[in-house]
This record gives sequence, structure tokens and C-alpha cells, in this order.
Amino acid sequence: MGPGDRSPDERVHRYNDEGLDGLSDRRGPVGPPARLSAEQKAELAAIVERGPNLATDGVVRWRRVGLQRVIRERFGVEMHERTVGKQLAALGFRRLSVRPHHPRRDMEAQEAFKRMARPVGKSVASGSGWSCANVSGVGARWPLP
Repeated sequence: MGPGDRSPDERVHRYNDEGLDGLSDRRGPVGPPARLSAEQKAELAAIVERGPNLATDGVVRWRRVGLQRVIRERFGVEMHERTVGKQLAALGFRRLSVRPHHPRRDMEAQEAFKRMARPVGKSVASGSGWSCANVSGVGARWPLP
């Protein structure tokens, strides 16, 4: 028995009263109680899956700070940003970032720009004059004739 154990007398009394089962550890719940109920966690997962609405939430993607505000407003629970991240990890979410885009982007203008930005004629594969196949620089020719 270590120094943190209960007094040996208490263990003897438990053994006398309950037998070997009396010597097993009787630990209570580990850590503080959960701040969100199972229903609230399910609702939070649905909110994250659905994604933010720019008009109502004021953001284009969820971050821990934004979800912290949502949790405070909807559930009345104050949580640190780090705790929000732990809650999301416990719900099975991972920190992933998609390529950002402007909410009012014009896809037609982007496609027109892509068509305009390509050089007409020679491509890199057909010998445009530059070679970067040899990364070390040994034997590389800049520019090709």
C-alpha cells in the first residue's frame, strides 16, 4: 500500500465485512462532470456537419472561437477554446481545412481567367526552354536552346 492509500485499518474492516471484494478500488467518476448533455452533443455535431450560415452566424467556416460562441448562446455553457476542440475530437471531428473560397465568387470569371492565363503554343512538356527535371543542379541546362 502506498502513501496515498487509505489507512490499513479501513482496508481491514472492509475485508472483514465484504471479503476480497471489499479490497477492490472504489473510485468515483474521474474528472469533472460533462458540460454538455448527450442531446446537446448531438445537436453540436449536427451544427458542425451543417456548416455555418454567413447571414446568421457571420462566418464562412467554423473555428473553435465561433463554436465557442454558439455553445454559449444555444446551451448557456461557457467553454474555453481548447475545451471546444476536445469536444469536437470526442465527437469524431478532425481539424481539416478546405481550400477557402469567397462566398460571392464568380465561377464563370474564374474559368475565363484560367483559359486566358495559359500560354498558347508551346507547353512545358514540348520544350518551352526551361528544364527543372534535375533538382540538384548538376548537369542542368538553363535555358534550353
